Amino acid sequence: MKTSNTIAVFTLIAILIALPILAVQAKPNKGLQPGIDFSGPHFNLNVHGVPKVGDKPVPDDQVTGRHSVFVPLESVDPINIYYKMEGTRWQVEDCDATGDGVIRITLPKELWDEGLDGIWGTEDDYKIGNVRSYYVYVAGLGKPSDNVILLDPDAVVTDPDAEGGAGQTIYYKLTDQPLKVERSKGKPQWQNATYLFEVTTWVWSEDLDLDGNWWLGEDWDGTLADCDPGEVVVYEDFWVFDIPELEDYWWDVSNSGVRHMQVRFYPILKGNGK
Repeated sequence: MKTSNTIAVFTLIAILIALPILAVQAKPNKGLQPGIDFSGPHFNLNVHGVPKVGDKPVPDDQVTGRHSVFVPLESVDPINIYYKMEGTRWQVEDCDATGDGVIRITLPKELWDEGLDGIWGTEDDYKIGNVRSYYVYVAGLGKPSDNVILLDPDAVVTDPDAEGGAGQTIYYKLTDQPLKVERSKGKPQWQNATYLFEVTTWVWSEDLDLDGNWWLGEDWDGTLADCDPGEVVVYEDFWVFDIPELEDYWWDVSNSGVRHMQVRFYPILKGNGK
């Protein structure tokens, strides 16, 4: 379990129900496991394990529309895939982690259809809706093996410099279950990785009794039950990018021989697509 007593103020918005209108220009993949509907618009991220620094088919650059990134085939230290959610376009801002250990991805906050020509910025483009969050799925692809990739999320929040003692994060965690991705025999097994983007936190939002404490009694016993219920706001399993003070969110990725892992991001639209 990852926890932190870092000072922060969290204003969070819940993840609600699944998108109702996303059956647009997409074909279902018949090779996916039963019980998961993978039709509808989505963004693919292909993570390729390469044997050594520089052993990759494309240079590291900033490209809108890129979907392939490169990690060491055997990780000495975990590499970091940084995510942010903003703007209107899917972007891979840094595709190569074989040297500096860093990849950077932008998930769009708006979902657009690029029209029949598939080119952004032409007159047949139209906005489908605003994105609330994403369903995220991962699988090991390619030739079966006994190799694995571990995905372990982490985050940093910014000190809001609150006055009067309030505005502190009492507790937060991402997950205590990093995701293990492997490619075994048979069809690729897709796993739901959405929980890697969910946060639970308790926030001291206001010092109503002006005692300078978020707890009841003389000392805090470390539990939610001992928190002042009039001053502490509790959020459970909230989408990480709904945290205004979020500074960075990333996956620590440890690769042990996996040559190809795919991550799929399925947009969940806000109510009525707005």
